[in-house]
Amino acid sequence: LDDAPGSVRASVAQQLRDVRAYGGSPLAAALDDAHFALTHLSARQAAPRSYVVLITDGPADDDFRQLPSPGCACASKDECGEDPTSMSCPYPLPAEAAGHLRCGFSNAACDGPANALYVLGLGDADAPERGELDALAAAGGSDRARFAADANALRTRLDDVMQAILRDDR
Repeated sequence: LDDAPGSVRASVAQQLRDVRAYGGSPLAAALDDAHFALTHLSARQAAPRSYVVLITDGPADDDFRQLPSPGCACASKDECGEDPTSMSCPYPLPAEAAGHLRCGFSNAACDGPANALYVLGLGDADAPERGELDALAAAGGSDRARFAADANALRTRLDDVMQAILRDDR
């Protein structure tokens, strides 16, 4: 791949270097936005095979489902407290958003805008986080989340994902 200034690879590398953590992991929002972008991307017809690689350093935010106590189950406005207009969940659960990427809004057809979602977790994953990120990967059509404790391991995991994409081996 071309590393020359102005190349796509150099541009992506610079954008990744410019990313700054801000304390949250809005994974459902990111996946929902990716679904919208891939669905409405005018070049979609020219690129029928799309893959999404999600890199995260923490579990997904709960979209106020837990707080303020007791939170909002989002299944109906009646479950959101005394004033149902004051709280709503703008996004599906993260695993649902991952499923929408792969299968759209109909699991029967499974014709979403992405062939697969690959999930990379940064840092040592404890059991709850590992399970949550594995569920995202499974809903997105890849076998499991991959974890990296440092930059070298991240490069290795990214290479594994790129090789799987090239083989289209989920």
